[in-house]
Amino acid sequence: MQLRLPLQAPGSRASILFAAIVIFTQIACEPTPQVRVYETSKSESTFVSGPLSGSAPERTSVKTPKTDSTPGTRRILGAIIPADQGCYFLKATDSPERLEPLMADLQAIVENFAIDPQTGRPSNPLPEGWIINPRNDIAIAELISPEATGKIKFTVTALAMPPSQDWQGYLLSNVNRWRGQLKLQDLTAETLISSLVEVPRTGASIPSYIFDEVGTGTGAMSPTPPSNPATPTGSPATPPGNPANSAASPPLDAPNPSANRPKLDYKLPEGWSVGQG
Repeated sequence: MQLRLPLQAPGSRASILFAAIVIFTQIACEPTPQVRVYETSKSESTFVSGPLSGSAPERTSVKTPKTDSTPGTRRILGAIIPADQGCYFLKATDSPERLEPLMADLQAIVENFAIDPQTGRPSNPLPEGWIINPRNDIAIAELISPEATGKIKFTVTALAMPPSQDWQGYLLSNVNRWRGQLKLQDLTAETLISSLVEVPRTGASIPSYIFDEVGTGTGAMSPTPPSNPATPTGSPATPPGNPANSAASPPLDAPNPSANRPKLDYKLPEGWSVGQG
């Protein structure tokens, strides 16, 4: 027995073929997709980026505060007082404004300056509000101004007097030493006296002098103290006005064999500096 499938009608084939052609045509004519760009309003948010992981933090510079030891405009107000017991130096270093009110008091101190023969320290009366503190280093004492003026310290140091014929050069070298601390040029013998304020003292053969200058240094003394060690208490040095004893006086730079204050020989640790004197 033979089975026969029913044949499809010609119209059905045409319908299928037509549908296939339509589908193919639609696919072929589909437009190429386009890239679309959208615009949005700018965000008001602010984004701050931090350091990357593992990176070193940013270093901020810190301004070093200015102190008295920092170089700048400085003023030295001091006095050089020749006496029978030796030559005495009074000195303060500070800002020009703080030292200005102390000029009159310093002049009064110089006019009445006296040394106690027993202690070797100043014994004259001080202006109101001033005090004196003993010291046993390079300085023998310090004079402190009243609290209302900032308690400014004036160191008092003592050196041996030179022979009378060397006084001018001795005075010039010490004045130029202070000027050097202010980074000022050295004076000459011709310009020395005009730069100082002369202060006569009762009973003194030569006057005392006030030093008052402004510069840009620190005003600190150098590590090496000036020559002529301090004269010991009770052993007066040769007065500069006594020519009879001048010939027997040792040279200016010669050591004083009778001095009982040893010369300091030291090395400062790193970062240390010697204060005013």
